[in-house]
Amino acid sequence: MIVFRYLYSLWAGLVFFLLMLLAAVVYTVASLFGMRGLNYMLGYNKIWVNLWAVLSGVKLVIEGAEKVKKSQPYIFVVNHTSMGDAILVNAAIKHNNFTPLAKVEVKKIPIMGYIFKKVAVFVDRGDKESRRKSVDQMLEHAKHGISVMVFPEGTRNKKMEQPLLPFHSGAFRIAIETQLPVAPFVLIGANDLMPNEKLPLRPCTMTAIFANPIETKGMTEADIPALQQKAYDAMYDLLMQRHPKFKPKLGDI
Repeated sequence: MIVFRYLYSLWAGLVFFLLMLLAAVVYTVASLFGMRGLNYMLGYNKIWVNLWAVLSGVKLVIEGAEKVKKSQPYIFVVNHTSMGDAILVNAAIKHNNFTPLAKVEVKKIPIMGYIFKKVAVFVDRGDKESRRKSVDQMLEHAKHGISVMVFPEGTRNKKMEQPLLPFHSGAFRIAIETQLPVAPFVLIGANDLMPNEKLPLRPCTMTAIFANPIETKGMTEADIPALQQKAYDAMYDLLMQRHPKFKPKLGDI
């Protein structure tokens, strides 16, 4: 059985690597077309993850995506448990092109770093000027209908001893500065692809569930804590209701 799982891992890894190489080519060409090219790159991301999932036998389930308007840019906030999150996030945000807010360290990753440099908004949290530039970049993207995706926990909640780690305020500060609505959603099962982030991989079902977006029009800096708490509560409740580790068992009711 373990042999078949390693063979599966080899196949899934090869497919992902080939699609990533193709992404590098697509991004290089598309980058010649400015903002329109950015939309091409972001569109390819959706093709990449969905095609990989089909070829790898991974089922992607998306619930509540209709709550997000196609023509409206958002600040998407989502929980973070594993490397598999990147696959599910791109599949979940079906109708809105988005750029991830990424730490500057990501640039150092071979090939993937090159790809991220083409599409991500980078921020050095310890640099005030970097934070200002990231907001300006997101405002420019918003003018072209491009959303931003942030993991507000700031790091992976690997052990899942609790549904969510404490949130950083950055995503909510950005939402208020840009006056864009916050769209919270949760990922369940993405860490089943590679349990404990160790090989071998295994085919699984990954589910994304959207909460109702939260409007920020008219909010000021003083509203950041309340906005952060509202998003946290919405995501926490979804995880408590739907995550197998936390939802009530029949015997507990």
